Amino acid sequence: MKNQSNHIIDLSGFMAPVAALQAVRKFREMKTGECLEMVNCNHETMRMILRFFPKSAYQLLDEEKMPVQFFLYRVMMRKIDDI
Repeated sequence: MKNQSNHIIDLSGFMAPVAALQAVRKFREMKTGECLEMVNCNHETMRMILRFFPKSAYQLLDEEKMPVQFFLYRVMMRKIDDI
């Protein structure tokens, strides 16, 4: 990843609503300009999580599929406004 994350949360193993709640909580704690890196083993869950954030609140910096034992999906976003 080119950008350095300020916060990293592993959402793998959480069902979609719980994972989204965890991500929103962390995002609300962050300061504007900080980066959040989220990791999850389900691409659709990760896409659903992003729907909980208004487009005006973040900048999507990176999204990748990481080939490990099980595929992991990683998303990095920068907070640009409060939600």
